[in-house]
Amino acid sequence: MKKARKAQTALIKPDVEVVESVEAELYKNVRSYIAKARAKVYTVANKEMVAAYWNVGREIVEKQGGAERAKYGDGLIKGLSLKLTAEFGPGFDVANLRNMRQFFLVFGKRYTLCSELNWSHYRTLMRIENATLNEHERNLFAVKYHLNLPTVEELQLELQRERAAIEEALLLNGPETTKSVSARSSGRKRGAK
Repeated sequence: MKKARKAQTALIKPDVEVVESVEAELYKNVRSYIAKARAKVYTVANKEMVAAYWNVGREIVEKQGGAERAKYGDGLIKGLSLKLTAEFGPGFDVANLRNMRQFFLVFGKRYTLCSELNWSHYRTLMRIENATLNEHERNLFAVKYHLNLPTVEELQLELQRERAAIEEALLLNGPETTKSVSARSSGRKRGAK
């Protein structure tokens, strides 16, 4: 009778190792689906928000009457900020709306935007202090940094290195060397010093 009960118990109780293995595989597979979906959603949402911010900037510039009428537009931006914040929550304060305006002014051709870069990347690229950079050169920076410096922190470090190289060249040789120094330093790969 004891042997029969043991046999019955063995049939009812699955092997603990088998259960743990099935649970681990289930978790791994389900986690993978969720992680992939979230990454895809983030990528699509990021691309759409960058496009939306560019369009917001374009609307602001157009309603202000162009880049030279920014003072007149301060009231427009403040009013817009109040309405957008009330409806959509944080992220539409006056400073961020000015960033969107600047985004349009700096990257005037939407088709040249790199969809893999996020808003933080573009805000960093907009702050490049070299006023001689044109839109094409900024877009080259964008593509370069997307390929070689995927995080905003890496982008900021590289921009600091380039600024230092340009400042050093200006001290030694004058303004005519700025473009050659920038061209040389833009060939750097991640981790290069």
